[in-house]
Amino acid sequence: MPEISIIIPAHNEGKCIERILNSVKDSDYKNYEIVVICDSCSDDTEKISKKFTKRVYKVKFKNTSKNRNFGAKKAKGKILVFLDADTKISKSYLQMIKKSVDKGAQYGTAKWVNETNSLFGKYWAWGNNRANKRSKTISGNCFVTKEVFEKVRGFDETMKKGEDTDLGDRLRQNNKNYIFIEDTYYIPSERKYEKSWFNFWTKAILESWLYKLSKKSYKKKFSH
Repeated sequence: MPEISIIIPAHNEGKCIERILNSVKDSDYKNYEIVVICDSCSDDTEKISKKFTKRVYKVKFKNTSKNRNFGAKKAKGKILVFLDADTKISKSYLQMIKKSVDKGAQYGTAKWVNETNSLFGKYWAWGNNRANKRSKTISGNCFVTKEVFEKVRGFDETMKKGEDTDLGDRLRQNNKNYIFIEDTYYIPSERKYEKSWFNFWTKAILESWLYKLSKKSYKKKFSH
């Protein structure tokens, strides 16, 4: 029985998903399973994923939270590790998560390292790490024990954005044990702000302020 279930939601990620799957394969920790949720894919995401795992599911949710919750229901492991399809993890990532849970952590995240050496990439990684540590919350690349994930009913499927932060907030409010792991890291793709880092930053900051000022308004604006 695997200790860790790695859950990867994907929509037409044929150009990226091999990167995350290879980095998992190269991990120092081996007692894991990979669950890939192919949501409305029309490219070769499913074909590539099946080279690494038999646990590939085709769905038509068009909803990241539903994908993650679906993956959690299929998961056999006691620790759920959620990863974005365009991310890469360090060799020690899974091992450090397992050690943290063994010491009492129930949810958390690791250090975000920027993909390129760009000034904005460094700033964005620093800002996210700082926010996660200060608020004891998480982003899309995170882990949570299956037991407490089920107790808080997983991700909010009504949310189009911010569902990861919302999950972290609810776990903190329920006094679950949080950890920010400094000794390992993940590397998200910077493709979201390749065209214009300024437009990306402006939009993200405005959405962040709305979330902090009124979560109700935020959920109304970004709901399915």
